[in-house]
Amino acid sequence: MAFSLVLSLLIPFVGATSGTLFAQTGPLTSYLVGTFDLNEGARTLIHIINPTRKGLWVKVGFFKVNGDPLRCRADTLNANGVLVLNVDAHNTLGQKFGVVKVVAFRSRFGPPEIGIVANARYIKGSGISETQLHPIPYDILKDDLIRFKLACP
Repeated sequence: MAFSLVLSLLIPFVGATSGTLFAQTGPLTSYLVGTFDLNEGARTLIHIINPTRKGLWVKVGFFKVNGDPLRCRADTLNANGVLVLNVDAHNTLGQKFGVVKVVAFRSRFGPPEIGIVANARYIKGSGISETQLHPIPYDILKDDLIRFKLACP
């Protein structure tokens, strides 16, 4: 029993991607998922933060609730920097609610890279609420990456 307890404590903390060890249960990841909500005049701001000392390339995909892609954006994210996206500042999505996915890459054409956290800030009238975008394990990103890259070339 002691061995299985130790094993169950250690397994979630070790995973490998491109030769890098990381804590899969920690908040720092290469893949984040959340929602945007523009219902009843609400606004959504996405804050993508890079707390590391290395610059990253991030792709942000917006999807309908059924999974169909709406729009993508790619941008550099400086070391220790933040990227703030006003989800539908120009009313281009055509959807009031949906999914936002963020993937960080080592470079524009490089592999996924751990190094981001993000929050979604929902603003409606004088009310504001904020929630984190959820870190997704690398094994799930591996399965989803081909579809994500097709939706966000």
